[in-house]
Amino acid sequence: MSKSITDKNLKRKAPPIQQDESDDSSDEDVQVRIGNVPIKWYENFKHIGYDITASKVMKAEQDDKLDALIKSTEDPNWWRTIRDELNNRNIVLTKEQLITLERIRNGHMAGASAEADDYYIEFEWDNRFGLDNQPYLPKRAFQPNKWEKLRINKLVAAIKNGWIKLDQKKEEPEEEKFWDLWENSAEDDITRRKMPPVLAAPKLKLPGHAESYNPSEEYLLTEEEIKQWHETDPEDRELNFIPKKYDALRKVEAYDGLIKERFERCLDLYLCPRVRRKKLNIDPNTLLPPLPKPSELRPFPTFSNIVYHGHNAWVMSLDVDLHGQYLCSGDKSGLFIVWDVKSSRILQQIQFEGELSRVAWSKSGNTSLIAVANEKRVYIICPKLASSTVKANNEEKIAAAKTAYQAQSNHLLNWEFIEEDNELYKDGVRIIIHLENEVSFVTFHERGDYIATVSPHPLRANDQVFVHSLSKGGSQRPFTKSKGNIVQVAFHPTKPILFILTHKNVYLFNLQEQALTKKLTTGGTNNYCMSIHPGGDNVIVGTSDRDVCWFDLDLDNKPYKKMQYHKKAVREVAFHRHYPLFATASDDGDVNIFHGMVYTDLMQNPLILPLKVLKGHKATKDWGVFDVVFHPKQPWIFSAGADNKIILWT
Repeated sequence: MSKSITDKNLKRKAPPIQQDESDDSSDEDVQVRIGNVPIKWYENFKHIGYDITASKVMKAEQDDKLDALIKSTEDPNWWRTIRDELNNRNIVLTKEQLITLERIRNGHMAGASAEADDYYIEFEWDNRFGLDNQPYLPKRAFQPNKWEKLRINKLVAAIKNGWIKLDQKKEEPEEEKFWDLWENSAEDDITRRKMPPVLAAPKLKLPGHAESYNPSEEYLLTEEEIKQWHETDPEDRELNFIPKKYDALRKVEAYDGLIKERFERCLDLYLCPRVRRKKLNIDPNTLLPPLPKPSELRPFPTFSNIVYHGHNAWVMSLDVDLHGQYLCSGDKSGLFIVWDVKSSRILQQIQFEGELSRVAWSKSGNTSLIAVANEKRVYIICPKLASSTVKANNEEKIAAAKTAYQAQSNHLLNWEFIEEDNELYKDGVRIIIHLENEVSFVTFHERGDYIATVSPHPLRANDQVFVHSLSKGGSQRPFTKSKGNIVQVAFHPTKPILFILTHKNVYLFNLQEQALTKKLTTGGTNNYCMSIHPGGDNVIVGTSDRDVCWFDLDLDNKPYKKMQYHKKAVREVAFHRHYPLFATASDDGDVNIFHGMVYTDLMQNPLILPLKVLKGHKATKDWGVFDVVFHPKQPWIFSAGADNKIILWT
């Protein structure tokens, strides 16, 4: 082994590999693709993975424990059958494969024909390594160093004799101690434990564009501004320097005010008192209640279903009968139309003289009457489309009103009862109530006996509101004093309370006790419309300031919630009789649908959410939608506007 081994002595030429003996990996192809995930993820699925066409490969039926036991006794190849989970199949090992597995388990080459000398390893010989490929170390590397041992013995003897003292410290002269006032670890020092808590120094203002060495022209001062800067007191200057422009950063000279500014900052930090404010890390999402999605609040109107064409002027008002089968409307030219809701067919129309400001359909189940406000008159109409029973009840009520009116001698207002020979009688008009002032609003009580009218500009202040009774055949003034410029009135659904809407406030007046019970303040410039919730405890008001104010009568006299979703004044608001919905109409031509849930629990506030914006009307001369009314039974809404159209939204 004294001579180096050459490559010729180590290398042996390996026998050539035959073509038919080359490795073939066709049996290793994966037929089932499961992705880069464990196969146990597919335990709860009916498929084991996907094939090359991305189709599911269903699992083969596997035997249970009992079937496996039976097969182990009956099937002679059971002991050589293995399960290929990746390809979802069973494989029966051949005799050659069993021999190969046995050789591998015994540590031999896989092939029986392969010999150990058929392969060789090339390496370069280095005499620093032995034959076992381990570094060769000298004998002294495994023995202790005697010179180090002698040095340690000397040090141990010096320590024992006291020549070397280990615990002795050098005495240093005491110096004055300084510390950082705003250091984070100030509490750990004994000398500063009784001091106030450490306050972080306020950060300096970040430099702006004017501090740049090459600022834009807009940040440079003109000669007049430089002159004014010199004349201004240093405390009143916006900048404590004059911005300059340089071609390169290396040309910038030293700033002469650096030391003075740092000194003034140190004085501010030392003399100016500061207070630590605790910052609350609160997630704003935790403060908001969990709100449902609009899709969970269906049904509500979403799209335009039917457009009613028949008016050639602005449609000022509309209303629906109790069952939602018929619709009545009145326009600015005096045309009154009764429609069939589903077919949009005109069933009845009457042409009056002058503008029709308001129409109202009674919601009583026994009778069906329509009140129409036309300048200084209010027409009571019995529609022709009512059933025979309802028609009989209508005529009976009109006859009772006529009898009661004739029995009285003093009448506050003149009631005109239409005879059968009159042309208006054929159109269904039965009573005409004549007033001294123009009527802008009319509404029915829930029971259909009382009618309230509003005259915004009366000759006498107490003639703004009249309440007419059909059963008593007369009219009366509920107020002896003026409440302001009254816009609308509304009856409470169950209590003898009259809601009065003025330009500034909403008054609740008890008709039985003749006393004012509550006053609501909107805070807007002008109030335009009002609607009462079917429960009677909530009111919404629309204003000229684009606000919609929701009042809860059990709470304060100020709005519980103010909403502003329109671009122009709000002209009409309306509640649905059965669904938790309310709508607002504006001069911008939009109708907004809201979810307004009122809970029976008095401790829970109403839930108000915007749902949908209905865009179908076109604004004409800064006028948009004049009136909206909900269908009494379905989640539908009717809207009328200045574009002479009536739209049914479903």
